[in-house]
Amino acid sequence: VSNLPLSQADLQEIEKRSAIVIQRPNVGYDFGGYRDGILSIANDLHTFKRLWILNDSVWYIPHSVSWFDKVRLCDEDFIGASSTLTRGNRNRYQDVKSYWPYEKTHPLFHYGSFALSIGPRILSDPKFVKFWRKLKITDNKAQTVMRGEIGLSQWAIRNGYSHRATSNLDSLDLELDNMSIVELRSIFEKLILLESKSLQELRDTVNSIDLDDPDARSTLSSFILFATCRCGFAYVMAAYAIEKHGFHFLKKLPLRLNPDSYKNIKQIAETVPGRIGDNIREEIESMPGALHKS
Repeated sequence: VSNLPLSQADLQEIEKRSAIVIQRPNVGYDFGGYRDGILSIANDLHTFKRLWILNDSVWYIPHSVSWFDKVRLCDEDFIGASSTLTRGNRNRYQDVKSYWPYEKTHPLFHYGSFALSIGPRILSDPKFVKFWRKLKITDNKAQTVMRGEIGLSQWAIRNGYSHRATSNLDSLDLELDNMSIVELRSIFEKLILLESKSLQELRDTVNSIDLDDPDARSTLSSFILFATCRCGFAYVMAAYAIEKHGFHFLKKLPLRLNPDSYKNIKQIAETVPGRIGDNIREEIESMPGALHKS
């Protein structure tokens, strides 16, 4: 499903690899495309072993075990690559350990919509197609996230389906506790923050702390956990998640946020081997709106 018009050459190339190609206006972002794609195969969903939903807001990062094989080793009905729950008070960021890891019973808990896999029990449930038929799409990003990304995850949970993420950083607090102050500082410098001015300002404050300060360890650790809670590890901890936890996806959005995010994404891309790495680096250089270094 393409939310933008395809050139004739691209359309012909995609048709070689696809059973159905849909071109549509970019209304409803990824969930508008998901809805139209799923409704186009609604009558056959009950025959599928598994439905894979992915979009091009990420690059796929190869590891020794593919994400698809990782999913196939799971028994759950609803599987995402990552989960998140935006929470935390900037003025009380050092209290983050009191709610880490975030509660999976919270009504805003959800799985990242860039990579989802849905099993046969859900696909055989008529209520699944009903969810998509009733989904109201909009150009409002916040409403799209609430109705689509959060809504779909909460639909699966509310209907009693088993669910999980193939990667999580639930033990990140313990991992940070076992690191040296130098390692903590290195992770802090590689954090990728979203476009929150207040979060950037807080980062600048934390950045000024001297490593010899007795509170430096707890301050760095708390900010890392807090930022992960606020924005999700797929963004904030991309470098760490890919290197240490075998995470399979790298978000593209940070290339357009600020020069530091651009630099950190590009550094991650430099570590990706082979043809996939070459393709990622080529796309970075050609992306309109990316914040290239001056």
